Amino acid sequence: MKRNIYIVVFFLVLTNGFCQKKINIPETETGNFKYVNKQKKILKLDDLIQSKNDLDIRIWMGRQVVELNKNKNSISGTLTLFIYPAIKFSDKLIYKKSKLDSLTSNKLMDSLKVNHIFSLQGDSPTELIFHGDGIIFEISTPDQYRIFTYHPWGGSKVENLIYQIQDLLEIDSLDERFIHNLPPGKYFTGLEPAIHIDKFCDHKTTTSSLYRKIKELLADKFYYDENQPVTEFPLLILENHPVKMCDLNQYEADQIDKIKIFQDNEATGIFGDLAEYGVVYMILKK
Repeated sequence: MKRNIYIVVFFLVLTNGFCQKKINIPETETGNFKYVNKQKKILKLDDLIQSKNDLDIRIWMGRQVVELNKNKNSISGTLTLFIYPAIKFSDKLIYKKSKLDSLTSNKLMDSLKVNHIFSLQGDSPTELIFHGDGIIFEISTPDQYRIFTYHPWGGSKVENLIYQIQDLLEIDSLDERFIHNLPPGKYFTGLEPAIHIDKFCDHKTTTSSLYRKIKELLADKFYYDENQPVTEFPLLILENHPVKMCDLNQYEADQIDKIKIFQDNEATGIFGDLAEYGVVYMILKK
């Protein structure tokens, strides 16, 4: 009998320990909650439900995640940028996590308070078709965890807040550098169309005559050089297959039978959105 009493008491203590924090996940947020749970594991972000900080705020803005953590009088923050390579049946993603300095973290917290973040409720009466496509807020205190979502860019209620965050953290500049450092390939960006990235080989690389010829052609016909964004590199196609610029070092110019240029609407009409900045189409000699 005593053993049964001890078990009941232990269960009650354990239950009280785990139920101190109220979990507020509306039915309409179930999909977004699953989405952030999946992403936080890949991005190695902490579980805010388990957090014992005085305050945690995490904002998911497409491929950008901003987080603030307050414990006693200390405020820290992080910015995580991520993107999905276009690999079928893969959950792999590439990400970069940066710590915010103390001054920036405090300024960001002040901005969130001025914009009444704690009174925001979300504007999504139904689940979004694609989870993660809205602006998702997670707020955690020792007493409560809640999640709510605004439709993409949140309309007037949160639009100014998002712009303030982006300006304060200089996210556009950081994201541009993040994209620039990605390896060549195709990437998914969420709501926007997929992007195509390519770049010239390192200057130390021994290049072929075909590589050098195409580099000159890009400068002459597309006005593309090493100072242009890597996302604006024309699409290269060899024998009906997309290739990377550095792949051309496997061939010499005298192996090519024909080179055809496609630009503007003709390029996208034939090859799709990835050909937005033009196409260099190459056919090998038989």
